[in-house]
Amino acid sequence: MNVTKKFVPLGEYAPDAAVYNNSLSPYASFESPPVINASNILWVDGKYVPALSFASLGQAIAARCQGATTATDTSDAIHIYAGTGAKLYEYLGSSFNDVSVAGGYTAADASYWKFAQFSSSGYGNLLFATDFNDGIQQIAPGAAAFALITSSTGTAPKCSQIANIGQFVVCGNTQEATNGAVPYRVQWCGINNPTYWGYSSLADQQAQGGQQFMNANYGPINHISNGGQYGLIFQERAITRMYYVGGDAIFDFSGIVDLQRGCLFPNSAVQIGANVYFIAHDGFCMTDGQSVQQIGHGKVDTTFLNNVSQQYADRVRGAYDPIQKLIYWAYCSSGNTTGICDSVIAYNYMENRFMPITESISCMFLTKSFGYTMDTLDNVNTNLDLITPSLDSPYWEGGNQQVGTFDANNNYGTLTGAALAASIDTIETDPNPGGISYFDGARPIFTDSVGNGVVTVTPSTRRTENSAYTVGAAASVNTRTGICNFRASGRYMKATIGITGGFDALMGADVYIQPAGEA
Repeated sequence: MNVTKKFVPLGEYAPDAAVYNNSLSPYASFESPPVINASNILWVDGKYVPALSFASLGQAIAARCQGATTATDTSDAIHIYAGTGAKLYEYLGSSFNDVSVAGGYTAADASYWKFAQFSSSGYGNLLFATDFNDGIQQIAPGAAAFALITSSTGTAPKCSQIANIGQFVVCGNTQEATNGAVPYRVQWCGINNPTYWGYSSLADQQAQGGQQFMNANYGPINHISNGGQYGLIFQERAITRMYYVGGDAIFDFSGIVDLQRGCLFPNSAVQIGANVYFIAHDGFCMTDGQSVQQIGHGKVDTTFLNNVSQQYADRVRGAYDPIQKLIYWAYCSSGNTTGICDSVIAYNYMENRFMPITESISCMFLTKSFGYTMDTLDNVNTNLDLITPSLDSPYWEGGNQQVGTFDANNNYGTLTGAALAASIDTIETDPNPGGISYFDGARPIFTDSVGNGVVTVTPSTRRTENSAYTVGAAASVNTRTGICNFRASGRYMKATIGITGGFDALMGADVYIQPAGEA
């Protein structure tokens, strides 16, 4: 019989989708038929590329990172801050400097640090930090240490959420003397005055300080987005616009964005411009402040929600890479006992594709690269040949936006290390409708400019849609033909392509098949 070559593409990762013969199904919501299994591979610029491992920058903090941010000073210099349960630190490139208030902090293990930067003509450039257990902290980026927030009128509340909306510092999920702990309460400072925290008198109203109690039925406030004219209040099961109107009202809270979905995980919200990406009780969503779009429905929502550990809800962390147009969400999978995230799901927000990664991360955040000289590179690694990314990368010049991460050992670094071992299935095909086919091999279609990639193909076949797959042995590439040779048979077939050592781009595989008669 004649052997036929057929190109089989790599589909879109969607473990929630139907498995049956997905090459023939009309998946209207997918750019291409979905695949069920993939690992450590990213969709960037219309192609699959490897996910990179954690690369340490040579410095660690004393305990698990419970929040981090990047601020700029009045000279636009970068200052990177990270918090543990007991300390706040500034990263100086060669070390972490303790910039805590005297006596440190008492943040619980399930607490986290949130940050907001605020600038005004009267009070300069300030970064605020809160862990709820301790009073709000403030620092002028680059100063020697944080201090308890200054209050000229009233007392700033303790809070778990903080943001900058226009000329106001806004707090959510608060605790203060008059009302006690109110998870659904919002309080803001006087206009253009982060020291004014009165909210109940006529003078307070004239200063435009105030408070708002959200509907308790929708749960605690788990996030507040930053904004100019308005911000978004994310309760656990609702989203409300907080719109500045001035006058007696100060802010209008009548703009209901959604009364079904809110932010389930308080550190999962990722803001990109006016859009906020978050995880609700029914999966991954995006809002532009007017409506909510479900971006994970039928793709990854069910798989993720069944796998994420609710015990470590505070550890679900989101951050984005504006260069590759990727959002990363790190989380602890079900059964995790360490509290260190062991799984990551990446999302290309321009092309609406998800991909899973296996990586141990304790915290991630949007940051900027710190400028290095040849002397300070020794703090990263004394062997310059082992430094990643390569020394000709603009990364080392500083100022490039990226995802900052802390690993399980509290080391600070980035996702710029060696390529992780990647694998992905081709779509399932039925090359001989109504009959059986021999599967004689496959030639992976990929590019590898460095030549370090080691590729294998593993065949999987089944005779009926109700059958379990018969998985063959992994076959290596024949260096003469580029084909991974094996023999398998079945009505439905797919190939799992595995690559270790890295590659440039992976497109699919040519499979070699021949009819084998009736079923």
